[in-house]
Amino acid sequence: MNALVIALVVFAVLMGASLLGSSLGRRLPSTQVTGQTWSSVSLGLGFISTMAAIVLGLLVASAKGSYDNKHDEVQSAAAKFIVLDRALRQYGPETQSMRALLLGRVKTLASMDWAEREQASAEAPTTSAAPVTYGYEQLWLAVRTLSPGNDVQRALQARALGILEQLGQTRWLLTAQSSEGISMPILVALVVWLAVIAGCAGVFAPRHKTMFVIAILCAISVSGTIFLLMELYEPFAGVMRMSDAPLRTAVQVLSQP
Repeated sequence: MNALVIALVVFAVLMGASLLGSSLGRRLPSTQVTGQTWSSVSLGLGFISTMAAIVLGLLVASAKGSYDNKHDEVQSAAAKFIVLDRALRQYGPETQSMRALLLGRVKTLASMDWAEREQASAEAPTTSAAPVTYGYEQLWLAVRTLSPGNDVQRALQARALGILEQLGQTRWLLTAQSSEGISMPILVALVVWLAVIAGCAGVFAPRHKTMFVIAILCAISVSGTIFLLMELYEPFAGVMRMSDAPLRTAVQVLSQP
């Protein structure tokens, strides 16, 4: 789901809970809205706050771990592109067309929106019975058809084929990871707990403009955190877009004659 929509929903829920609590506090008898009552309620809210903090920490750790894994895989792929290009260059001039194909593929990947485009193309209906051939598969077939004339060229061909196998695995791993996201049951539980805290605080909070502004700022802070968490699962687009520096460096190296 869209991260901005989820963040707006969270903001609305928290503000609604706070306003509902404030409205309920006006209707309760004054004997029930006292400091003694608040001291008892605060014990339960402290327990809920602790659970919410733990869950929020788990969500942050999960999202950051997913982002870091994808970032490391992109860096590793960029290094493998350079090593593959050097192996093809050392093989001989007959690999010029393969190096050009590799360079074009890396330039396409450097745009950092390939995951969304490939996911959209995979979901789109196709009328062709022929299987789709991807860029790394075309390059693998081209390298496989080489006819090495000595042991050095045979070793370079085997090395290039091995790197292409690793790149293929990385490609599908990133594609599979692009569909993961934040755990919605945990997120719903977290929002419910925060709404309970906001509602109970609204019952006992003073009713003036300052408290209303503070409630808005707190709701913005929480919804903003949820927005950033969801954006961490989309490193190839959005506000948390991953840097394309590793792939741009690979393009510069591969562009050398």
